[in-house]
Amino acid sequence: MSKDLLWPKELKKTKHRQKIYDLLKQENRPLSIVELQQLLHDKNEQIWLSTIYRVLDSFVSHNVVNKINMLNDDAVYYELNLNQHVHYAICVNCRDVIELEHCPMDMFESQLIDKSFKVFGHRMEIFGLCQDCHQN
Repeated sequence: MSKDLLWPKELKKTKHRQKIYDLLKQENRPLSIVELQQLLHDKNEQIWLSTIYRVLDSFVSHNVVNKINMLNDDAVYYELNLNQHVHYAICVNCRDVIELEHCPMDMFESQLIDKSFKVFGHRMEIFGLCQDCHQN
């Protein structure tokens, strides 16, 4: 799927919004605020942390990005909203994020149908240790 997303008409295109949007667009994984700030810094883009938060809050409210809360809000990640159905496994040590190829919900669907439960949506993240952290 192409990562081209239409910019909402009601959201003004500012220099900072465009830079953060472009950075999220080029990445293939969710990014934390710290990672975003570091990547911007690496590109010699000086954007205040408070500005990054405001831009991301604006993007979330306009459905431009998805906000992913992990580990009881201990870690928050952002990714462009490409209207894809994706789940992640997250390392609790190094915070590496691994995209899962299949939806774990498929295993539960038949059980829920048997109980006449209609699912409108779900979120699922799996927490553990990545291979590198597990071996150390």
